[in-house]
Amino acid sequence: MIRFASVSDYSGIIKIWNSAFGDSFEYIEKFLSLFGEYSVVSENDGRIDGIMSLLPVSLNNKNGRYIYAVAVSKEKRGQGIGKELIDFAKVNSEDFCILVPADKGLFEYYRKLGFFDNSYIAECKKTDNDEEISVKEYIELRDKYFNGTNYIKWNEEQLIKISSLYDAKFYKNKESTEISMLSKDRIIECLGDKKPVGKRLFSMIYPEKFKNSYFNIALD
Repeated sequence: MIRFASVSDYSGIIKIWNSAFGDSFEYIEKFLSLFGEYSVVSENDGRIDGIMSLLPVSLNNKNGRYIYAVAVSKEKRGQGIGKELIDFAKVNSEDFCILVPADKGLFEYYRKLGFFDNSYIAECKKTDNDEEISVKEYIELRDKYFNGTNYIKWNEEQLIKISSLYDAKFYKNKESTEISMLSKDRIIECLGDKKPVGKRLFSMIYPEKFKNSYFNIALD
């Protein structure tokens, strides 16, 4: 049975998550404290065999879900549980769902499940002309940058949670239109004079009519 999780499921989620991705227990526990209401589990005979999260996101006036941290216990892999989780995500995503495969080998797997290659990104570097700004200002500048084009939006509450999870900060460049979101020395997003498009395939989306929608701020 696939269902949204309850707090009593968290210990099972943490066990599978840690085994699949190697993230620290501290990180997983903090994620669940911030986004636990969006967690989904596959339960069989009282045992949790698969997990994922379905974070709400919007694309222009359409509502969807960002599928994150899909994993199946070692004992149950190869039995179709991953597909069942993705099918559940499609049904519970209203207009669309988007994801970022954990490694290159998973792109083909998700293509077989009906997903389409969506966004490509370029690497960016921090400059010495950046000054810190608020989450609210960052969102305003981000929305202005895209000006109605197809891009995945995050609201202020969501970005505050994400910045808390990653100890991230928001910046704008004093000498250009560039804005960026940084987690320590890692740039999560960088927007400016150049379009944030590169050669590295990053996200996948379902259904096909929403492909080529910008997506970069991801919990990876």
